[in-house]
Amino acid sequence: MTNEYGDAMYQPKRLILLLFLLAPFSANAVIISGTGGTGSDATLAGGTLIDFESTAPGQYASITINDVTFTDPGGDEFDIDGDYAGNFNTRGTQSMSNDFDQFPDQFRFDFAAPVRAFGFNWGASDNDWTMDVYDGTDSLLETHTLTKVRRSNAGDYFGAGTDTVGTSISYVILTDLKDRRPLGDYVFIDDFRYVFPDPDDPIVIPEPDIPDEPVIIDPSIPPLPGRITPIPEPGIIALFGLGLAGLGFARRRKA
Repeated sequence: MTNEYGDAMYQPKRLILLLFLLAPFSANAVIISGTGGTGSDATLAGGTLIDFESTAPGQYASITINDVTFTDPGGDEFDIDGDYAGNFNTRGTQSMSNDFDQFPDQFRFDFAAPVRAFGFNWGASDNDWTMDVYDGTDSLLETHTLTKVRRSNAGDYFGAGTDTVGTSISYVILTDLKDRRPLGDYVFIDDFRYVFPDPDDPIVIPEPDIPDEPVIIDPSIPPLPGRITPIPEPGIIALFGLGLAGLGFARRRKA
């Protein structure tokens, strides 16, 4: 079947399916938050825990523990020690905090390999902070405001997890917005957990929304440059085969 320009009428559903498969998926992440500590979150279940218990107390500009490197992008030092242990959502005998005197206003977490999810206990914040989550191409997957938790000791935690096939988290940056205390904020981080992607997770691609009703092609619209070669329907292929068989039979009778 052709239009008035002599071009084959393509199957609309096939074109829609092709466009769906070629269209890029938007990468993003889902925010994880709650109370009860990171150990209570199902998304982080089975993940690796960094509790800072075996880290030598001191001030660090950068430190790598297991698969995570902790730094302050501004070059300031942060503390790992036992100050206020058991308070401000810290657990155990040690935690990480920005130094009370220097007030570094950023933290950065770099993962040695991309992770599927991460989370950390967050305590004592009197300012709002932003949490920016990036993938390995430096694309921003998600940004979220860590609201003030102040004196809470309910195990407030924040984090993020990916919800898109093929998307993982490579690094995270926390930034003090200084909305209440312009000179800086004194905060604590503890029970940092992360989960690597599971290679056995099934890959699920959503089905395209293809309309059941036929699409009417307006013959008054000139075709796009180039021709779209129609894909023969099974019925057409069968009729073509029968035609060839009949032609051969007729030639054999004449012979």
